Amino acid sequence: LEIEKAENTWQEARHTLKRDQRRVESDQTTSEARSVSDIDFERQILPILEASCLACHDSRKGASGLVLDHLGSILEGGSKAGPAIIRGESTESPLILYLKGEKQPRMPLDKAPLTEEQISLISSWINRLPEESPEGVLRRAREAETLALKELAWARARLPALKARLAADQGRFSKPPDPHADSLAEEARRLERRASLLGAESSLLRARQKLTWALEGPRPDEEKAKRRLGRKIARVRKEVKAAETSLGQANESYTPLGKLYPRTSSGRRLALARWIASPENPLTARVAIAHMWSRHFGQDLIPTVTDLGLNGKPPTHPRLLDWLAVELREKNWSMKAIHGLMVTSNTYQMESGLGDPESSNRAKDPDNRHYWRRKPYRLEAEAIRDSLLQVAGQLDATLGGPTIPAGKAQESHRRSLYFQHTPHTQSTFLKLFDAADPTQCYQRSQSIVPQQALALANSELSLTLARLLGRDISRKTAAEGQQESRFIEQAFERVLGRLPSEKEHQASKEFLKKQGDLLRDPAALTRFEGAEAAEVAPGDEPELRARESLVHVLFNHNDLVTVR
Repeated sequence: LEIEKAENTWQEARHTLKRDQRRVESDQTTSEARSVSDIDFERQILPILEASCLACHDSRKGASGLVLDHLGSILEGGSKAGPAIIRGESTESPLILYLKGEKQPRMPLDKAPLTEEQISLISSWINRLPEESPEGVLRRAREAETLALKELAWARARLPALKARLAADQGRFSKPPDPHADSLAEEARRLERRASLLGAESSLLRARQKLTWALEGPRPDEEKAKRRLGRKIARVRKEVKAAETSLGQANESYTPLGKLYPRTSSGRRLALARWIASPENPLTARVAIAHMWSRHFGQDLIPTVTDLGLNGKPPTHPRLLDWLAVELREKNWSMKAIHGLMVTSNTYQMESGLGDPESSNRAKDPDNRHYWRRKPYRLEAEAIRDSLLQVAGQLDATLGGPTIPAGKAQESHRRSLYFQHTPHTQSTFLKLFDAADPTQCYQRSQSIVPQQALALANSELSLTLARLLGRDISRKTAAEGQQESRFIEQAFERVLGRLPSEKEHQASKEFLKKQGDLLRDPAALTRFEGAEAAEVAPGDEPELRARESLVHVLFNHNDLVTVR
């Protein structure tokens, strides 16, 4: 890949050189020469760059090799994208393309974009920059082509050097050692030295070109700008000296590919591992139990589950926490055994309702701190989305594969854990249902906001899956010769995991009848454009559409997103 990139850079440099030669021969450069720009860089352009860009692109940091604090540095450009501006061509200048977002990522990073007025001013300044002399244009193009050819030779030399170093390492560390290990090491040293020389020559050539351009570039009038240019020239002189020093260095042996470790371990990592899992250290097991309990019961044994030290709050049930921690250690750290112990316990299997209205527990322990009933809690965001796909028979359970862009959460049927999830990029659907905070993923918050109901009611994914599931249940109940009542029972069982109550059954029958009557006369209805945006169009028959609507209603039922 590096060789291919170097070849592309060389080809571009050759193309630029030929283009500039044609322009000089046809005298286009002199005929298109512009007068000196009436926009002052120091007073009008530099303040904009200082406020938004120099945090990364000043003379000290120079991200990607690009420095924007001086006109000469901007014309010189960075090590990746080349010149940041093209005289007289703002629409083709990389600086403008990045500021507008036409090239990604949009600049400046992690800051507000520049205003249209600021970008327009920088564009006008670029367009009014006077043309460089024909001789200067041609010389720069020749220097760029020479440097690109030198760096291509360096890239081509690194590959055989890398292969030789790999062969030397294999010969040296194989058991028994390769009898030709010495000759392999010598060949690796020779090829690495050749590549190093080409690299040093490339660095020296680049540094000398930068020094020449800095010395011949435009001279600022203001004292502050003069000091900035002086620092740049001093820095480039150091680069030249460092490249000259590197050129004269010789390697006595090749550089091993990996770091060499002693054949005997100090034992520090093993000692740390033994301490972490030691019976004398109860913290490890207590942390594991605290997190497992929180995910099964929806409330914490330790209120500050993210801080189990002296600054945190004490556990609500310390003896229970200690007992479970001991069980985890005695069961050979088998989390599967502890999961089974928790979900088969009487505490886990208690009813989640409020129980007897006259029960004294409601007055004594309204927050259920002593687990006299099961506390309902919300499903995690990923489980909600995956549940919709699963009940509709559309979940793609394929294991592994590349990360999926967060914006495709409404289209893809892959499991939610495969979507990109970063502080800056998250699926809107998952974020609404309190997806894990990428910066604090050890604990999740739970919220109930109107946007969650709107996401289940109006999202493309919800509409599509409701129609698919409605048709699937209709097809199966029709094949069994069952009537409407059976469809209602199947819909409740598939979506909510339970049969409908008598009241829910009657309400569902009335809904299907009323909805079917309305859909038989489409002219009397107001068209909802969002419904047509789903991947699957609604059914043709009024009865089928009514059944799809009932499934869609069940998708919005609280029991779908609640663990009881």
